Amino acid sequence: MADSQPERPQADEPLVILCRVGQYQHAELMRQTLEAEGIPCIIDGENAAALWGLGASRLTQMKILVRQGDRPKAVEILKELEKDTGQNIDVIEEQ
Repeated sequence: MADSQPERPQADEPLVILCRVGQYQHAELMRQTLEAEGIPCIIDGENAAALWGLGASRLTQMKILVRQGDRPKAVEILKELEKDTGQNIDVIEEQ
């Protein structure tokens, strides 16, 4: 019998860049929002941001990474977050 539930991404799926963020607080808000919706993610570069300070610059750009299969839902969630907060979230186009 076929399972009617949507296919869940596998743990060994490749990670893809969802967006880039200049401030740690914004990255953390995105991480918490995505994880609350069941999408695990990684903030790549958060240690560099802490080292160089919390201001946005090329040195402190953090990447939000999600599993490839989670990307479509994650994009929807961030678009909703953008609308709710008025904060511009620059989602990277799929490659």
